[in-house]
Amino acid sequence: MVRPAERAISEYLGVPAAELFPVRYPERKPRSLSKENEALIASQKAARDADKALAA
Repeated sequence: MVRPAERAISEYLGVPAAELFPVRYPERKPRSLSKENEALIASQKAARDADKALAA
């Protein structure tokens, strides 16, 4: 959500608030679609399956 002061400045300058204040509005990537996340999920599932086998 853009703060009122930031919105006023960005509208006056004609520049998006995310461009003026990049630290406050970082670019976000979809986590569920990234290749790195797929590998992490696969390793977590493998560890969980191993834990289940040990507990049984």
